[in-house]
Amino acid sequence: IRGLGKQKTWKARLNLIDGYVFKEGDSMNIWISRDGNKLPLLIESPISFGSVKAVLISAKGLSYPSQLKLE
Repeated sequence: IRGLGKQKTWKARLNLIDGYVFKEGDSMNIWISRDGNKLPLLIESPISFGSVKAVLISAKGLSYPSQLKLE
C-alpha cells in the first residue's frame, strides 16, 4: 500500500446493504495487515455519489511491533 512500505495483507470484500448511501450490489474492500495487530490499512468503497477511500496514517499503543512506515 503506497506510503506504508511493503506489507503482507489480507483483503476482505464486504457486500453492502442497499440504501441511501450504497447501491444494490456494491461492495467495500478492506486491506488488513497480516501481523498480530491486524490493522485496517486501506478501505475503499463506492457510495451513491462517488467513492471513498480511507488510508491508515498512524497508530499508537500497538500490541505487537509493526514494520509499517506509519507517521
